[in-house]
Amino acid sequence: MSTKETVTGCLVSSAPVNGFVEVQLNDSPLTHRNILSAARKYFTEEAQLKEVRISLEAGGEDDKPFQMIVIFDNLLHGSMKCAYLALKLIDENNVADLNHQDYMTVIRCIDCLLTKIPAANKEEDNTSN
Repeated sequence: MSTKETVTGCLVSSAPVNGFVEVQLNDSPLTHRNILSAARKYFTEEAQLKEVRISLEAGGEDDKPFQMIVIFDNLLHGSMKCAYLALKLIDENNVADLNHQDYMTVIRCIDCLLTKIPAANKEEDNTSN
């Protein structure tokens, strides 16, 4: 029987639910499937979730490098409707709680995704008339 581990993630969204959120992961080896299953709660049923991992250097002397896992709806990516859920992965298998000091790192990771991965629907992004 699997137990759940609750970690704090960061949901960047224009919807009423956004900011720091609790994500319940299966307390078992961390897999792509487990991550997407836990993230599903914050997206529509029709969403085609995609997971991207961004490797980052830590800021302090004692800090270790980590990865930011960012989950988003591949069909809405790049639009104002797209939500992005970020989780902090340390030691390849452990997800750490995000806190206020991590917020700007989350935003930088999302910005990186927006520049590296083409938007799903280019026409929807032309809102600057």
